[in-house]
Amino acid sequence: MFFDISVVYGINPTSVSELYTTKSKSFHVYDEKEKDTYLMYSYITTLVNNAAYKVVREYKSLEVADNRAKIEQQIRETVTEQLKAEKLDSAITLTVVQIRNILPNAEILASATAYVRAQNELKVKATEVEIAKKESERMAALSANSGTSIAYMQAQANMKIAEGIANGKVQTIVVPMDFRGMVNVGK
Repeated sequence: MFFDISVVYGINPTSVSELYTTKSKSFHVYDEKEKDTYLMYSYITTLVNNAAYKVVREYKSLEVADNRAKIEQQIRETVTEQLKAEKLDSAITLTVVQIRNILPNAEILASATAYVRAQNELKVKATEVEIAKKESERMAALSANSGTSIAYMQAQANMKIAEGIANGKVQTIVVPMDFRGMVNVGK
């Protein structure tokens, strides 16, 4: 799980000198480019990261994004409790915790995608089975009435041929070798 978290914290101005002199130098960050010290930056980063790991464990991977606001609140509460336990709550105040981006593990996303694809394929196969059943029922009905159905289809075909002849659209008729009907030949 990848998180992009923004945190805003404030330091009580009356506590600045005490925090700078009594806390480990590794808790602070000095920016060479800006020539500025960010008091308790590494410490707050560590607290927030630990709180995020602790809170996220309570959620399933694919549910984390849907619970973003809850997670932000729980991270803030966890960090605030930690500050209170270390008697730093009067010196440091966490004002904002914002999760800007959440990316689940790529393997989990791939697994979820494969699961959805399998479910869709199952639905497609079920539909294909239903279609095959209906086609089977249709064929069974046709074969049960095979004598009647075939005779009906032959009569329909003969009717279409007769309509074509009557409309003058047929110039030639092919007569089968075993033809037993009557042919009326005009003048």
